[in-house]
Amino acid sequence: MGKKWQVNMKTFCTIVILVAAINSISYGQKHLEVLEKTTSEPVTSTYLNTNNISTIFYNDGRCDVLGGNSGFEFPKGSGKHAIYQSGLLWGGLIEGDTLPKIGGSIYETVLQPGKILPDGTPDDPSLAKNRIYRVRPDVYPGGPYANLSSEIDDEKDSYENIRIRYETDWNEWPAADGAPFVDKDLNGVYDPLIDLPGVKNAAQTIWYVANDLGELDSTYFSPEAYKLGVEVQVTMWAYRSEPLFNNSLFRKYKLINKSQNEFKDMYISMWNDPDVGGAGDDFVGTDTLRSMIYAYNSDDSDSDYGDKIPAAGFQLLQGPIVAGIAGEDRNKNGIDDASDFAIYENNLKGPGFINLPMTSSYHPEKSFHPSLGSSEDSDDWYNYFQGRHGYSGTPFIDPNTGEETIYPLSGDPVAQTGWVDGQVFPAGDRRMAFSSGPFNLAAGETQEVVIAALAEIGQDRLESITLLRYYADEIQSMYKSLNFPEKLPTPQSPDVKTKITVDGISLDWGSNSSLVSEIENYNSEGYKFQGYNVYRAKVSESGLSFNSKAAVFDIVDGVTTIFGEFRDSVSGLPTQGVKQQGTDSGIERTIFFDKDNEFDSPLIKGKEYLFGVSAYTYNENPANGISTTET
Repeated sequence: MGKKWQVNMKTFCTIVILVAAINSISYGQKHLEVLEKTTSEPVTSTYLNTNNISTIFYNDGRCDVLGGNSGFEFPKGSGKHAIYQSGLLWGGLIEGDTLPKIGGSIYETVLQPGKILPDGTPDDPSLAKNRIYRVRPDVYPGGPYANLSSEIDDEKDSYENIRIRYETDWNEWPAADGAPFVDKDLNGVYDPLIDLPGVKNAAQTIWYVANDLGELDSTYFSPEAYKLGVEVQVTMWAYRSEPLFNNSLFRKYKLINKSQNEFKDMYISMWNDPDVGGAGDDFVGTDTLRSMIYAYNSDDSDSDYGDKIPAAGFQLLQGPIVAGIAGEDRNKNGIDDASDFAIYENNLKGPGFINLPMTSSYHPEKSFHPSLGSSEDSDDWYNYFQGRHGYSGTPFIDPNTGEETIYPLSGDPVAQTGWVDGQVFPAGDRRMAFSSGPFNLAAGETQEVVIAALAEIGQDRLESITLLRYYADEIQSMYKSLNFPEKLPTPQSPDVKTKITVDGISLDWGSNSSLVSEIENYNSEGYKFQGYNVYRAKVSESGLSFNSKAAVFDIVDGVTTIFGEFRDSVSGLPTQGVKQQGTDSGIERTIFFDKDNEFDSPLIKGKEYLFGVSAYTYNENPANGISTTET
């Protein structure tokens, strides 16, 4: 979408200064121009906020937490959060040690930034190159104006500073250290003059490398247990393509054993502390069909979200690779029949190897019994990884059947069948996690796991679970078939200027003549510029909404109604309908607002007004059935 403007009648001067600063930026034309760094200190955190989720990641393994508060904002712009904190854990056995070795991140982390060097020592974490990196395919040296409104909102920084950081990361992209890139010449080597940094087709990519050889005094990890010699390369990315991927993001963890030891019977575990709005009334669950854990509200009203409450979860898309498993070994991995393997055949080792699904889940005792402390010993965590009680190592018992299970709370809360949360303990501040294993990791070997984080919001708390399942199925299908979304041709975002007078607010996106020409002459793969949409936005209980069109200015060519796929506002599911509604009015590049539509009155002094301007295209004969795109 085009630039989002937050126009406050009391802060007109601030807006004018910001707009003037944006328009005065000039960029070098060299692709590899070296930009002056704003600081010699490494950047330790950054936001992933390109779609309907905004969350923060750190280069020491921590995720989703922001200064002691929940960091996973959903929907973006709502000020409401569904996850407090999350992190990846791992653990295994080393011959000769009496306790398992455990590493990773929860409230604290055993990780420090940087690689493990060839001599087995950690790199200096304070070096600027060991920062967290972030790129967007549309923000590069010498590139055009880009919409950075989400970054400005989240980071409270200027367009110039954010742009400089993006361009610096583009120029210094650490592909040689393992950061992903689009290999356009298919030679397997990163060439910054040809190849593109980041994940293919992703709208935003984050990358960092860390290791577990630092010194740490932790409540959650035994000091003698966490220094395994693991280097972890972490990639986070998100797409911006409605309706499938707007409420999801992806994480890839590449674990490299840089010690001299073999880790045996190793597990990875995705842990998180969900706070779906208010923290004290949550339920959690395990979805064995989708290799997913999820959180939802225990009743129909939440202190933050009201009566429209999301469900949020983490789904294992690519588990650890192991040799094909048969017979009794399947049960050891939480797998009951061969059909479970058929859908995990996309692996890096070829025939005879499979990617494990989720093999157990656990919900730490502190989630249900506040008098119990947090796990401190590595054998507690290792018990959890195997789907057992942490403190005792005893199995979880299904209260409905009396039988042992490695998947607690795997019933269906929508149908109210099986073991669902609330049957044993009342609602509360929950924790939840899944594991996958066991597998062995020899010295020098690598494992990669991919996890999706997703959230959905329906008309009520249970419909949110139904939507979460639907989109989890779609994402799982996409990932297994390697049918990643292609970025469709889309023009640049308009460069909008605002002006406030005693009479009202004017928007003008016609002063940048070169950008206007580029947008209005856009023609790529059959997608041609068709018009501009002007939106009046508002922040509601469902987040920032740009669904109220104030005006449409389109080419006079007889093309008005354009059909396409979008999320139905009631069901939340993809549906076909009118995607663009033109008027054959002709192209205008200015608009004036003098009324408050909400109250049918003149604009109200001190009230915040938000607007958006986008450009959209039309393809009369699309090969993929998608007839329109929009910035």
